[in-house]
Amino acid sequence: MAGNDVGGVDDHPARQDAHQRIGGVGEDYGGVSEQICRVIRAIRGGANSIDAIAAATGLSVERVRGIIGVLLAHGYVREARGQCRCPLRRVCPLARLRERLLKTYVVVKEPPWCKS
Repeated sequence: MAGNDVGGVDDHPARQDAHQRIGGVGEDYGGVSEQICRVIRAIRGGANSIDAIAAATGLSVERVRGIIGVLLAHGYVREARGQCRCPLRRVCPLARLRERLLKTYVVVKEPPWCKS
C-alpha cells in the first residue's frame, strides 16, 4: 500500500503538501507560525480588518482569512463588530449597515510561541 502512513512517516507527496498548506497552530509548516505572528502584530498595530491586515503583512487576503479562522478557533483573537465612529451612525442607514457587515478583530491573548 503505497503512500500510507507507516511508522509515523507519511511519504505521499499530496499529503505532505496538504500538511504544509494547512499547518497547525504553533507548528511551522511552511512558515505558518511566523505568518500567524505577523498577523497578530498587524492587529496589535491597528490593522484590524482583513484587507488592512493583508496590506500590513504582505499576505494574500485568502491566507489572512485562513489565519484569522485559526486564531478565532483557538481563542487568540475575537471579532469586534460595531466599530463605526461616524457621528451619524445612529441615524444613517449606511453607517448602520457598515456596523453590521464590517468585521474587525482584536487580539485577546498572544500565542506562547509568538514573541512581539
